[in-house]
Order: sequence, then C-alpha cells, then structure tokens
Amino acid sequence: MSSLKFPHASGNSMSIAAPATNPASDLELKLPATIGTANQYLKNSSTAGTLEFATLASSKILQIKTLVSDGYQLNPADWTTVFSQALTPTSSTSKIIVLVSTFLGVGATSEIQLALYDGTIRKGYREHRNYDSVNERSPVTVVWVAEGSYTAGTAYTFSFQAKRSGGSSNCEIGNSSTDWRSSMVVLEVDAS
Repeated sequence: MSSLKFPHASGNSMSIAAPATNPASDLELKLPATIGTANQYLKNSSTAGTLEFATLASSKILQIKTLVSDGYQLNPADWTTVFSQALTPTSSTSKIIVLVSTFLGVGATSEIQLALYDGTIRKGYREHRNYDSVNERSPVTVVWVAEGSYTAGTAYTFSFQAKRSGGSSNCEIGNSSTDWRSSMVVLEVDAS
C-alpha cells in the first residue's frame, strides 16, 4: 500500500494512503478549487469523486404559537376539539410540530383516543387504555409532527381532539380547574 508522506519541519509527518484493499478500478478524488470557509465540511459533489466545501444545513424555528387553555371535555362520544391554535406558515417547505400538555383521566376499563386535526385530515392517533378496575388520572404530553404539506401564507388551525373509544366509565381530557391548565405549542421549523 503506497502513501504520500508530508514531513513537518519539527520531524513528524502526515500521510495520505491508498485504501487497505485493492479497489475494483482506478479511483480519483479531485480537490476543490477553493479552501472553503470556517465550519464548512468536505463532501462529494453531484459529480462523483469531485470534492467541494459545503455548509451543514441546520433547522431553525421560524415561529412559535402558544396557547394556555382551560379546555375540558368529559366523555366525548365522537371526535371533539378540546382546544386549538392557528398558524400561518411562512414557507411551504416547513415542518409543523405540535406539542400538547394536558390532563387525562381514563375511567376504569375504558379507553380514549387523541388526535391532531389540521382542518382537513385527522392524524397521529394515540390511544390510552385503562385495563384496571379503578380510574386513572395523570398529566400527559403528546408530540406530533404534522404530516402533509402546508401552503405559505395560508392559515391553518391545528386542533387537539379526543374521543372515547370504549368502556362505560367516564373519560376526561383537560381540566375544568385553573389549578392545572393545559398548553399547546405549534412550531414552524425550517426543514430545508
């Protein structure tokens, strides 16, 4: 295995070596015509073997909409909006992330479904079942990445919805008391 050795003036050296195994054919790497800038990395360009400097893409939050709510539902027989928040995307390539923190009570041997509704499609179902013979009450946090495409400049309302899907005991979502309020955060994230 051959290598190019670059000695330092102080005695040690740096080497670039051929691969440890024989390649299937001759290979060539073409270095970029510039030295790049700080924090860039070296990558293969659209032409294999031609290297170029690139900047690592990073996601950034474009906007945040928050809601603190006393929204409350007891035994929703069909899909019912507990609370919702509107957002108008600034870019059609953005991703929308929705976080909900609320109180959930699932009656003995009952179940409840939670979902995100964007005005068109209900998505991201979560089901909570209580197999015990006693009521279960606890805080819950749910995170959704809203699937689908959203047009820049068009307002969308993202709704946190719930439905009792089984059992005969009471189910509750949210809290009728201001002592334990629910919150909803809708984020628009640059995904480019």
